[in-house]
Amino acid sequence: GKHEITEYVHVNNYMEACNLLRKGLLDEIDFIILDIQFYETRPLLDSRGVMPDQHAGYKFLLRLASADKTIPIFVFSSVDSFEEGYKEFLFPPFSEYRMKFVSSPIFYRESYYSNRYTEEMKANEEIQKKTLGFVRGHAHNQYELETLIKQYLDSNNHN
Repeated sequence: GKHEITEYVHVNNYMEACNLLRKGLLDEIDFIILDIQFYETRPLLDSRGVMPDQHAGYKFLLRLASADKTIPIFVFSSVDSFEEGYKEFLFPPFSEYRMKFVSSPIFYRESYYSNRYTEEMKANEEIQKKTLGFVRGHAHNQYELETLIKQYLDSNNHN
């Protein structure tokens, strides 16, 4: 195939990608091409109304960084700036963060949520640093993607 790539694994949803991570199958993979917007779970055949999750790619990056994985990643997405979107995902305003707990049957003091928010934002700063260490670039189209992969493979073959 192109760039002497011999085999690839294709997953179209977050849960399947997390399965590969959990089973240790990602350790044999040389690099990942990651779309930011893909499905949370496998879409059913007749599920026409199902929209991709706007944050599935960011959630997966967070999972990888949390698991201390450093597999090179090429973000392949039409979003303007992957860094900006990832930052918004990792550091939501408190009001938005607080919304996650609205349907919860357990209520805590407000200070519980603000302390939790502070801790999570601190943890996410580390996550952001880690992630930027293994994301090798952001391609908006096929041409940019091929250029990034070629540069990456060339630099690895000459070391």
